[in-house]
Amino acid sequence: MRPSWEDILKSRKNINGWWPTIVHEPFELALTWLIAPYQRITPNLISLFSFTLGVTASALLIKGTWLLGIAGAVVYELSHILDGVDGKIARLRKMTSLRGDFLDKSFDCWKELLMASSIALSMYPRWEGFAAAGLFVFGRLLIAFQRTLIPETHEIINEKQFRSPGLMHRLEILMSRYKLAGNPLGTVELQVIAYVFGPILDARLVCMSTAALLSLLKSIAWAVRSYRNLS
Repeated sequence: MRPSWEDILKSRKNINGWWPTIVHEPFELALTWLIAPYQRITPNLISLFSFTLGVTASALLIKGTWLLGIAGAVVYELSHILDGVDGKIARLRKMTSLRGDFLDKSFDCWKELLMASSIALSMYPRWEGFAAAGLFVFGRLLIAFQRTLIPETHEIINEKQFRSPGLMHRLEILMSRYKLAGNPLGTVELQVIAYVFGPILDARLVCMSTAALLSLLKSIAWAVRSYRNLS
């Protein structure tokens, strides 16, 4: 039985980044509507197919040519779309589980390492490509480490901002009304700069370096913001 469109919309995340909301979500909702009646297509199977597309994208990007780069960027975006579909299907069928979440996040980590390695290898023998890709992955790992170091930090910061809201907090409140994350440079947006805009614009080093710099600045800003708000 095909679920109603209202149920499909309820399967969305409460808050998401602006890129996945504007670019990915229309396709995710349509695919969720199409796949939902087929019980044999499980969320974990969708996660596996998404990872397979990510591996394919990295293989296309490694050659370094412009046309293959565009193909790799498109396949990578398809992988991201399916990465959103698996969660929607799980929430729609009430099949969410820690095992499924672990599998999904593990595939995401491997996919990111493969994509960064492919971009770096496509610029061989230029050492700058390896340095930019390494810094980007380091920045992403640093942000992830900081967020797991003190999990309750977000609640403390949000509570203190609520008492004396600043410009950024007002922006977050405004964007949350449209189910958008307050940070305009979230995980997906940084990945898009590095893995989509770089190959399409044939500016892999510039885009990877930009994404690396932004990820490091984001990590520093988050650390300063946390330190100032924690007692």
